[in-house]
Amino acid sequence: MLPLSNASVGGKVWLFYNSACTIDLVDSSAQMLSISVSAWGNPAKLISAIYAKCSRVTCRLLWDQLATIASNSTLPWLVAGDFNVVLAPAEHRRSGPFDSRSAAEFAEGLEKANLMDADFTGNIFTWCNNQSGQARNWARLDRACCDSAWIDLFPIFQVKLLPRLNSDHTPMLFSFPAASSPSSRSFRFQRMWLKHASFLDLIASSWKADIVGDRLFTLHSKLKNVKSALRM
Repeated sequence: MLPLSNASVGGKVWLFYNSACTIDLVDSSAQMLSISVSAWGNPAKLISAIYAKCSRVTCRLLWDQLATIASNSTLPWLVAGDFNVVLAPAEHRRSGPFDSRSAAEFAEGLEKANLMDADFTGNIFTWCNNQSGQARNWARLDRACCDSAWIDLFPIFQVKLLPRLNSDHTPMLFSFPAASSPSSRSFRFQRMWLKHASFLDLIASSWKADIVGDRLFTLHSKLKNVKSALRM
């Protein structure tokens, strides 16, 4: 395994990759390390590893950096790590109040970068301060986000939040299930599809198909058309 880090610019992100991968550094800052990666003849993808600062002002620099990358790259893009901020009150359980201003700036930063929150399985709270009683705090500080090109490339991309062991953060495991034949693959709706730019148009065009038959058969056929279109 080969290492890559942003330590030289004051960061704490370390990436380790297989020597079979071709890695090109795209951007490096104190809060982010971005690389393009390709391997085994597959097209390149863009991956950004995040370790954000706790300061709202400093985080604004990160949101601006993400927007700049989004405007300069056309590669399928995955952004993941510790953002040190939550998006909604449901993502924290702590003694202090919900920081709505930081959450709003985070949401705006993701929108400007054309990133959407990836679906996940596991405990929603990815961080705990390991205190006891009323001093114990939980929050979803870690997440994976991706753009529409990533979803197009990996329509059933999966994020699994594993149990915490020796860290106050939850490990994230990414998987890329191989597409099997439609007849043997169960259908799972992905919430992230709702944020895809062409989602509503795809549903509308699939639903408008002319079906000959009774109402139940028509409904079944249209739902089948939508499911097939979403799987493509």
